[in-house]
Amino acid sequence: MIRISHRGNLFGPDPLRDNRVKAIEEVLRLGYHCEVDIRLVNGNYWLGHDEPQENVPLRFLQNECLWVHAKDGPTFVDLVNKGVHTFFHDRDPYTLTSKGHIWAYPSFEIAGCISVKPEISGFTLADLVSKKCVGACSDNIAAYS
Repeated sequence: MIRISHRGNLFGPDPLRDNRVKAIEEVLRLGYHCEVDIRLVNGNYWLGHDEPQENVPLRFLQNECLWVHAKDGPTFVDLVNKGVHTFFHDRDPYTLTSKGHIWAYPSFEIAGCISVKPEISGFTLADLVSKKCVGACSDNIAAYS
């Protein structure tokens, strides 16, 4: 099962860790993948969910273990054209990443998907395995190890 830290969190939501290079690098060193929020502003890439927070170079986003959530359509198109593993969605129950993975919004888990924040639905690792999910993205990803 692919274990993806949501925004660099390990043990629950932590606004001080969300989308911060230091937290992202830590979870990658621990062997997890990481979902990050990115927006393109004036030709620069910025980590941040609601607003630009920390500038990063393109090479940072080209890490095979990153799942890059483009926060708008133009950012998505730019990242796809540069070969970054990315996806874009708003309120869709499912979206496909640029590598063909099914990214499933909480409570919409299906076989073959990445379950986003399974803790919202009360799903355990055993539940995800029984649903045949291929991965989990969680603020508390350590609980799914």
